[in-house]
Amino acid sequence: LVDFTTAYEEPIRRMCEVMQGRRKRFFNQMQLGPMFPNWQYERSRNLRRMRAHFERQLRLLGTDQTGVAFLHCVDEPNDYDAVLASGLVEYAQEMKREGNARYVGFASHTIVTCHRFLTNTRMDFCMFSENRPTTSTQ
Repeated sequence: LVDFTTAYEEPIRRMCEVMQGRRKRFFNQMQLGPMFPNWQYERSRNLRRMRAHFERQLRLLGTDQTGVAFLHCVDEPNDYDAVLASGLVEYAQEMKREGNARYVGFASHTIVTCHRFLTNTRMDFCMFSENRPTTSTQ
């Protein structure tokens, strides 16, 4: 699995070189949500901007398909509502129906949001990340 969420074109170009002639051996994941205007991370829920960004990354990869269309970091209840209202879920589902995404999923750090997604939308997977501070034994 290769995640192509990056602000820079060079890593994508290099991965394309590595995958050349072996693309079927790689499974790529692309995220809907992160943007990098002026090389700074930004999370967007604007469908027009995300669609343009996502399709630009597909062109850089030299493909019209991704293994996973992945809704990035949907944690807070108002963010969940914004993702639904924006049309991003429908866009991801449309890509799946048209064969441009094999799977559709989302990532969240909150159980309540995961439950809302899994109860109210058709998702193929959920990435639940639990980030806890670690304690040093030294």
